[in-house]
Amino acid sequence: MEEVLSHLETPVLAGYADGRILGGNEAFLDLCGYSRYDLVTRNWTIDLASLDFQALQEKVFASLLATGRMQEFHTELQTSKGAYVPCNVSVFLHKDEKGRPLFFSAHYNPATSPADQKSSQPTSTHIFSDSLELALKRSIRHPDYAFAVLVMGIDNAEQVLPQIEDQQAFFALLAKRTVNCLRTLDIPAHLDSEHFFILLDNVTDVIGAVRVAQRIQEETARAFRLGQSELLVTCGFGVVMAPGDYTDEKDILRDAQTALSRAIQRGERQIVIFDDRQNSQAVQFLRIESGLRSALLENEVCMHY
Repeated sequence: MEEVLSHLETPVLAGYADGRILGGNEAFLDLCGYSRYDLVTRNWTIDLASLDFQALQEKVFASLLATGRMQEFHTELQTSKGAYVPCNVSVFLHKDEKGRPLFFSAHYNPATSPADQKSSQPTSTHIFSDSLELALKRSIRHPDYAFAVLVMGIDNAEQVLPQIEDQQAFFALLAKRTVNCLRTLDIPAHLDSEHFFILLDNVTDVIGAVRVAQRIQEETARAFRLGQSELLVTCGFGVVMAPGDYTDEKDILRDAQTALSRAIQRGERQIVIFDDRQNSQAVQFLRIESGLRSALLENEVCMHY
């Protein structure tokens, strides 16, 4: 675990489902002042928060275990010297293949001044990047584990986006609909002005990733109401299945964007997998599903006993 966390730049702590600490990366050790040996003797909900925030931290942890959903909150990290560091924290619950709690990870974003406490929030970019790095390291250590990265782009964005007066409101609505299609362990991020990146955790085959992309396409095809007007958009997807031969998360993001470019070039509502063999498998699946759907709608399917 410490080897995996050591590759992350932001302060991250990991622990068991009962609150006991597994370890932290160098950035977290620098922040809290504990040695690796002292840190693992602590309990996250009791020993690493000031008295004013212990009850809140326990409540957040209980909610994390009950719902499995990411929790975000503000706390004061108690250091080894008894000092208090205001931090914004995002906590994730990681599960095994059977859905049982495996461990949690807490991503700390220190607020070093009162102004920072108001404006410094855990960003989806950092959380996505850290989670992608963790997923890649885990896949290298556990050959049976796999994940996928999806990149969603708006079809004909150069014509569509200039028509939107309040793009911030539009992307907020788009993000909300996208998140509604995901599981609690999946992580979305709006890494640039036009694309959403999605980490699908523990996806064993390309068909599972394609189904998620299809759900999002169906959800985002409904009209967006912006003020007094409505907007219709369609979205394309680029998909990368990992680990494959990947050793660097930047290569995964690059290939996912390449697949998205191919999808946008092919027309509206396209889904392209970067690997040609996997893409052929996905295309065959989509053709069969489309044919069956059309047959059902046209009453061309009957049951024989």
